[in-house]
Amino acid sequence: STMDRLLRETRLNEGYSPKIYGNFFDEVVAHTTPPVIGHLIFDEMKLKTGIFWRTSDHTVCRFANSNQNSTIRSVLIDMVQNGDDSSTAEFHDTSAPAIYVNQWRFRSVYNVIHNSNFFLNCGSLDGNELPSQMMQVVCGYEKIGVKIYGIVCDAGGSNRGFFKLLRDGLKLVLVGVERVEPGYLTFINPYDTSRRIAILIARLII
Repeated sequence: STMDRLLRETRLNEGYSPKIYGNFFDEVVAHTTPPVIGHLIFDEMKLKTGIFWRTSDHTVCRFANSNQNSTIRSVLIDMVQNGDDSSTAEFHDTSAPAIYVNQWRFRSVYNVIHNSNFFLNCGSLDGNELPSQMMQVVCGYEKIGVKIYGIVCDAGGSNRGFFKLLRDGLKLVLVGVERVEPGYLTFINPYDTSRRIAILIARLII
């Protein structure tokens, strides 16, 4: 039906999804001159315990639990309050369920906000994974004509390792009285190497 087709076109998947950028181009970028300019924001959030149920097609799309050592099988047993192994014999997957999501968002200089890719994890996100996510998101926007000039995040957790990788081992060096070495505050745009992206630290992400 028409409704099923429309819902299928708007359904998004975890991880890199080109559909997100295509939708943003059709809705905003294609109707905007001059080019859309802005920055990216990302933050890791904890998911609520339980089953994530997609009401559009009545399917279970993922599991979450506050215990990092839980398996899908143990989550289901806890939820149905049934310890009988025979009733859940098919759930012997030892993969840890996702309990965190790292959400990326774009904000333009005119305060146009767009939710971008999200990446699930079981508490394993570290600074080595963030550059890969960043490159996917930056290149996704740049390919549709959106220019990224900054990345905003807090300075906690795995973000510190992310900053070190972006700075390529540079240490804080003061030039003159109040000027900081530019390479400490910016990094090369992975899509357009002639431009740089600023690192912006926020105390509170909204």
